[in-house]
Amino acid sequence: MRIVTWNVNSINCRLDHICTLVDQLSPEIILLQEIKTPAERFPQSLLFDKGYNCAVNGQKSYNGVAVLSKSPISDVKTAFCDQYCAEARYIECITGRLRVASIYVPNGREVGSSYYGLKLGFMEQLSAYLEREAASDEYFVIGGDFNIALNDNDVWNPAAFEGQLLFTEAERSSLKKIKQAGLADALGVSDQSICDKKSNDDCDKFTWWDYRAGSFDKNHGVRLDYVFLSALAAKCLTQTEVLRNFRALLRPSDHAPVMTELNI
Repeated sequence: MRIVTWNVNSINCRLDHICTLVDQLSPEIILLQEIKTPAERFPQSLLFDKGYNCAVNGQKSYNGVAVLSKSPISDVKTAFCDQYCAEARYIECITGRLRVASIYVPNGREVGSSYYGLKLGFMEQLSAYLEREAASDEYFVIGGDFNIALNDNDVWNPAAFEGQLLFTEAERSSLKKIKQAGLADALGVSDQSICDKKSNDDCDKFTWWDYRAGSFDKNHGVRLDYVFLSALAAKCLTQTEVLRNFRALLRPSDHAPVMTELNI
């Protein structure tokens, strides 16, 4: 079973790329972030014709998350708490034998700002919620753009990022709490974790490259996108792959998709 998570940075701008992903890899489940459209304008008919059921938590011009699945979708939730889910940043559902969630964590804008405080509050409530999910005896997968780089090797220059947004100790600690809650980082634990970087042997885990300053060509990247698995799902993990080639397409998202394969 293939599960892809992808911050597409506007589904209207990247719909052809999503169709390419579907045609080439045919994942059973696709978790999307930053779709930047309300649910009523989401291209459900086209994706249904491609074989996917859709659950959408949309928002005009900003944010927005969705789940696409070849199996029926039920038990849809668009919040994990009351305080931090006013924006369209979370969606969870049951599909097939899995409970899956797509998430888009706030950026935080500037260290020390009110938006930064909201980001930390969002993560605190999320980790508390996921601790309960991790304790359940089911296949649970959450993927998305967490807007945090967890480890030093998740940024191209740790010294330059030290104390900067996405890489502060408070942010990194908040992401570590998700792992401490009992969820496994798919890219960190898969023995066959690879990156789709055919021309380069020193494979990394970067998933985001700034549009500016030739960051992608220089490989000045950051890992911001993660897939976390419950204990039951982690036992079925066979491979996780960063699909770097999609970042090299014409007019790409600044994020590359991450594909996780489970033997269920």
